[in-house]
Amino acid sequence: MWRAIRKTCVALAAVVWILGVSWYGWHALGPPTWGPQFMCSAPVIDFGDVVTDGAAHHCTFVLSNRGRKPLLIRGARPDCSSCLEVTVPQDAILPGDRGSVEVLFHPERLALGATERRIFLETNDPALPHVILLVEANLIRKSDQAQSHAAL
Repeated sequence: MWRAIRKTCVALAAVVWILGVSWYGWHALGPPTWGPQFMCSAPVIDFGDVVTDGAAHHCTFVLSNRGRKPLLIRGARPDCSSCLEVTVPQDAILPGDRGSVEVLFHPERLALGATERRIFLETNDPALPHVILLVEANLIRKSDQAQSHAAL
């Protein structure tokens, strides 16, 4: 009889322990992501020194969905519509898949010096409904570039 009571107590203790660990894990780490989960491998792209000679510069932001439902990019709005052209995925990014945001940067339309331009994305990720991607550069004239190379 004591053996049966002991087994019951051990089983009950194991259940309480498992429930406690589960509860702690849920509250410490947060609930599992049942919906889409936005992820960007590099949310900042720095072109470094860029000559304002009229050539556009291309860059790609790689996005992924680490959630369990399709991720939608509902819209993209650059803070500088004359210097950034943004193309977002039209189709949903399925769980575990990747997508990309393509950007054409036109530096000749900006003043010389350091610049930082933002792209505002709207997603259906409940944790990140609004995301900001950055494009950075130091805009120089062609003559400035020639002088810096001659100094080396």
